[in-house]
Amino acid sequence: MIKDEGLKAYAHTLAAAGFAIYEPTGSMGSYFTYSRMVDGQECFGTVQAEYFGGYSHHMPIKPSRENGSSMWVAGLPGQKDSSNDGSYEVLTVEAARMIARPSNRNPLVGVQRNHYDAAWLARGYSKWEVSA
Repeated sequence: MIKDEGLKAYAHTLAAAGFAIYEPTGSMGSYFTYSRMVDGQECFGTVQAEYFGGYSHHMPIKPSRENGSSMWVAGLPGQKDSSNDGSYEVLTVEAARMIARPSNRNPLVGVQRNHYDAAWLARGYSKWEVSA
């Protein structure tokens, strides 16, 4: 369940813009996953509330010891400062579109492909059903 009020509003904004919303089934509620179709591929992103304020977006990548399982994306709008650490104040449809792409890059991990793990989503998320 999404508990953060800013994230709740953002989830509704993204759903209205055509994104699928995957709500965590656990009690944390400080993040959610979203997706959109790009050239026949479902592309994912995750947004979370940061401990000291603001929000961050990440794109899931194929897990590895070298690069982990997600990455921040260089050049998102609404960046808090010049450190380019992946933290953002502004929750926009434009930012979600930049994250949920077939591939992205940042200077630490280079270019990576968007990764989908059906078992991971099935274990910890429920997909919002959009009524017509």
